[in-house]
Amino acid sequence: MASPTSIWVLQQFAILQVYDCPCLLNLIPSHLIQRLENLKEIDINDCEVLEHVFVFDLQGLDRNVGILPKLETLRLGELPRLRYIICDENKNDSMKCLFSHPTLMDFQNLKHLSIQDCMVEDEEEGHVNTPIEDTMLFGEKVSFPNLETLSLINLLKLKKIWHHQPSPRSFYNLQILEVCNCSGLLNLIPSHLIQKFNNLKRIKAYELEVLEHVFDIQGLDRNVRILPKLETLELEGLPRLRNIICNGDKNESMKCLFSSPTLVDFQNLKCLSIKRCAKEDDDEGHISIPIKDAVLFNEKVSFPNLEELKLNDLPKLKMIWHHQLSFEFFCKLRILSVCNCPCLVNLVPSHLIQSFQNLKEVDVCDCKVLECVFDHRGLNRDVGILPKIEILKLEKLPRLRYIICNEDNNDNMRYLLSPSKFKDFHHLKELHIIKCGMLFNEKVIKSLPKLKEIDVRILSKLKILRLEKLPRLRCIICNEDKNGSERCLLSPSMFKTFLNLEELHTIDCGIEDKRDVYTPNDVDLSNEQVSFLDGVSYEAFESRASTFNKIMDALRDDEMNLFGVVGMGGVGKTTLVKQVAQQAKQQHLFTAQLYIDVSWTRGSCTLQQEVISYIQQNIAEKLDWEFKGLDESTRAVELKQRLKKEKILIILDDIWKEIDLEKVGIPCKDDEKECKIVLASRDGDILCKDMGAQICFPVLEHLPLEEAWSIFKKTTGDSVEENLQLRPIAIEVVEECKGLRIAIVTIAKALKDETVAVWKNALEQLRSCAPTNIIGVDETVYSCLEWSYNHLKGDEVKSLFLLCGSLSCYDISMDDLLQYGMGLDLFDCIDSLEQARDKLLALVEILKASGLLLDSHEDRHNFVRMPDVVYDVAREIASKDPHPFVVRDDVGLEKWSETDESKSCTFISLRCKIVHELPQGLVCPDLQSFLLHRNNPSLNIPNTFFEGMKKLKVLDLSDMHFTTLPSSLDSLANLRTLRLDGCELEDIALIGKLTKLEVLSLAGSTVQHLPNEMVQLTNLRLLDLDDCEELEVIPRNILSSLSQLECLSMISSFTKWVVEGESNACLSELNHLSYLTNLSIKISDAKLLPKDILFENLTSYVIFIGDDDWWEFRTKRALKLQSVNRSLHLGDGISKLLERSEELEFVELSGTRYVFYLSDRESFLELKHLQVSDSPNIRYIIDSKDHRFMQHGAFPLLESLVLERLDNLREVWPGPIPIGCFGNLRTLNVNSCPKLKFLLLLSTARGLSQLEEMTIQDCDTMQQIIAYERE
Repeated sequence: MASPTSIWVLQQFAILQVYDCPCLLNLIPSHLIQRLENLKEIDINDCEVLEHVFVFDLQGLDRNVGILPKLETLRLGELPRLRYIICDENKNDSMKCLFSHPTLMDFQNLKHLSIQDCMVEDEEEGHVNTPIEDTMLFGEKVSFPNLETLSLINLLKLKKIWHHQPSPRSFYNLQILEVCNCSGLLNLIPSHLIQKFNNLKRIKAYELEVLEHVFDIQGLDRNVRILPKLETLELEGLPRLRNIICNGDKNESMKCLFSSPTLVDFQNLKCLSIKRCAKEDDDEGHISIPIKDAVLFNEKVSFPNLEELKLNDLPKLKMIWHHQLSFEFFCKLRILSVCNCPCLVNLVPSHLIQSFQNLKEVDVCDCKVLECVFDHRGLNRDVGILPKIEILKLEKLPRLRYIICNEDNNDNMRYLLSPSKFKDFHHLKELHIIKCGMLFNEKVIKSLPKLKEIDVRILSKLKILRLEKLPRLRCIICNEDKNGSERCLLSPSMFKTFLNLEELHTIDCGIEDKRDVYTPNDVDLSNEQVSFLDGVSYEAFESRASTFNKIMDALRDDEMNLFGVVGMGGVGKTTLVKQVAQQAKQQHLFTAQLYIDVSWTRGSCTLQQEVISYIQQNIAEKLDWEFKGLDESTRAVELKQRLKKEKILIILDDIWKEIDLEKVGIPCKDDEKECKIVLASRDGDILCKDMGAQICFPVLEHLPLEEAWSIFKKTTGDSVEENLQLRPIAIEVVEECKGLRIAIVTIAKALKDETVAVWKNALEQLRSCAPTNIIGVDETVYSCLEWSYNHLKGDEVKSLFLLCGSLSCYDISMDDLLQYGMGLDLFDCIDSLEQARDKLLALVEILKASGLLLDSHEDRHNFVRMPDVVYDVAREIASKDPHPFVVRDDVGLEKWSETDESKSCTFISLRCKIVHELPQGLVCPDLQSFLLHRNNPSLNIPNTFFEGMKKLKVLDLSDMHFTTLPSSLDSLANLRTLRLDGCELEDIALIGKLTKLEVLSLAGSTVQHLPNEMVQLTNLRLLDLDDCEELEVIPRNILSSLSQLECLSMISSFTKWVVEGESNACLSELNHLSYLTNLSIKISDAKLLPKDILFENLTSYVIFIGDDDWWEFRTKRALKLQSVNRSLHLGDGISKLLERSEELEFVELSGTRYVFYLSDRESFLELKHLQVSDSPNIRYIIDSKDHRFMQHGAFPLLESLVLERLDNLREVWPGPIPIGCFGNLRTLNVNSCPKLKFLLLLSTARGLSQLEEMTIQDCDTMQQIIAYERE
């Protein structure tokens, strides 16, 4: 018996919240429920075993006391075992409703009911299992007279919401109905209830897999209105939808989603959105809606106040509007968006176009057969159309012939913009036309007599044109007519000229004097059809077509979401899955395709946490999305919710061990089908048994002989077919390759242009190939790759190959290879770093030509990668060397150190992830290179560790934590390369004893003070201090003492330069470095530059003078000047750098009206990128009237020009420019130049033959983009 005090406490409860109580069985028992008379809100979430919310014992209740009389809000979430919300203790299980009661029960004040993620598990043994076909929400005895909001989400067992005889007082006040992901629901609003919902304002129905009808009006009085207050209707993910309004009419001629035999008036509907609906054919026995006849609206359903209509991914839709619709039905429509309707032929037909007087925004995308946007045929030419349109976006309409069609069946008039009607668009602010193909050629141009002859050389390669916020713009290309009668923003001249234009964007342009902007002259916008593929190289082998097609079919199968691709190394798994991604992209199967290479996980000690974090971060970056949480588990929850919002394809390539997709946050359960995952691996057991792939597709390992021969000939050249002596040998070589693609390609590249004797030698080696123990690598593949290695000419390239194989099969930095190669004396006969870099590039090209190295996926200029099967073979070859390269983990390291292999090895790459301390030492008398990779922050290196490595030349201890360096480092008298990248460093004075050191990299470390002992490093040639953001002190004379220094890199690093005589480093010390050729530094103030500084030997430099942040540079000779007065002499050193720079950026430039003053020597012949910003004094970039400029020209290699926030810029080039100047310009961006009235003169534009992208924004007074010469 409860005490009076406890009863009083219960009576005061207004809010009850219960979260994350996994053992809770019952919420409110029968003997307490009438005590909670003031309870207003109940919120129950994440109670794993809760089966009942309210339990009633009718015999124990007071019939005169109400139950929860003040309850206004009930939220139930994540209750997987929920059986009943109201449970009578004497309940008969034949009543299979969540809300059911044997007597009338009234939730008088309940306004908000939300049920989410409940009933997802079957009941335990002993309970009556509620089958999916019988589950219902509301029984007939439970009343909800004031319910306003009903939200049902992820109720997989729900088949019906309403009882066929509901309480007569229920649901009259319902205003919002939201039903999402209830996969068993057959009907949303049945006919016997629809008249109750007179106050319903919003309906949202998402992901209802078997729903066939939204509104059922069968048997209703034809004079009764339905849903009179409905304002918003959102339907998404209803694949079996047959009718939105179901009236029982089986007349096959009525194939409309909205159809009715009598007039149905949605009087207040303002927003209608239909996405991903009616995609599946109807079940047997139903009338199937053929794809060719699908229509959205018929003539009996009206929408007089509809403002927004959005249609997305409706594959069966051929027509939107019935041919007999009344003008009044859509007269208030403001926004029309249609995307991915592949069968839609016409957007706005002629009989309706005059009713769209309020239409402001039209967005049409991915409609493959759409030929016309606005049809004006048969109408009076003087009748205006679409007078209020402001935004027009057209994208990926490959068959588009007209935007406004007003010419009947005249195939000679195929142009997108008909100016006679386009002139009516007085309020148009934004025009976007992207990848819209059409029929257009020179004959068509000649057939348009009103178009003037123009020079087609003007900007003929322009692909992207963006114009934004140019309020006074009158024309893009202005002709020579002075009377102003032909002032048009989209002139015929422009569009006959831009034959390669793919994207046109005009936003808020030409808003002044609108009625004078457009002209009755014909306007022609042409665009050649373009491919949507990104150009992944792929051999479309006929023998593999079936595998490819099976994978594509599986991606389209809604019942499958997790697939595997299996095959041994080198058979083309990566190529195949990339082609799958491209095909999926081309067919618009997904909103995004994410490819992630996880080959780096092959190490036996790779931690699952590392893999999870890596994949999570990759997905976030590719989706341009950021996590809020910090730990992997929190991010997994975030990622799962994000991926459920879209249909995304995720490819994980080259998997070596099980990856827990759930812990990553990738939805992969049977009930999570939107996200599709493709896994590729050599090991089918990992994919099928460990990771649960529903099906694994084996990649055909052996190509048929015909295909193998075709690839071989393509690689070696046709001469192999023509040479009668060579051809039979070549055929035998191909046969020995056993149809293995990587073997065929590798051996073909190695044998190209070789003698018959070499071919015979290759054939003999292939015939005598020895078995290999490499998992997943065929012995033939191994033999081909080994022969290709042996056939490499010279020890340098062979050593580089083995070095790459000892590093990674993932991206390998060219800078790393240079630093390791310098330390190992890899490059013969070189005298400088510059020569070493050139030699490295040459050797890399040899390995690429042999198929043993590839370009990086991400950065082909600074990284290379090694195919995984080549990596395996390289490691095997290296291990067989008399002085082997060893790549191993830290497990058993101490025992290994006692073996013969450790005594003879010359290269060790050690992965430390388990042990916390290395052994006291390794006795490796021949060891030349030691690379330590660690993921264990507490790893300790004993002071004696390096004593047995007297011949060591290369040492990489990146990402370690050193209070002081191990004392045994001073015994490494032969050390040439030391890398401490990313290390936490304090005292590094010991470095001074390594007097033979040539390469020292401290990049990304926490070093704050370079030690004075570094003055002894007189052999140092490369010093890398990039990203040493804490570096504050470089003692005076340290830099000047490094007399052999050739490369000094300090990007995002030391900036505390001082004038000569102070204790820190000064710039004049650089004058003492006579070998310096590569320099990257930041100088906060130009006044710190000595006047006599020369820089004359620099061949590569990145120099930033100013106090801004570092910028992204693209070339090896880049110079940025901030807050520099050009009227002051910067010194000969900087002046010479200006002349030789490939990339220049000027910020806050003062003391001049011109950016450049030309002289006989300063022609900027090598400049590729120029940016000028925030410089109010600048009026012109260059004085093109200067006679020296006319004589010598300038900027022949300039590729990009960016001009931003130049308040007084009047003209870019005043006057004509010589032929050849700016002839290589590809990108031109002009932003916020308020006094610029035009961009280019016609004579200048003629010279910009390579221009591909032009963007002009926020230029208030610009009237013309291209203007004729002034008199």
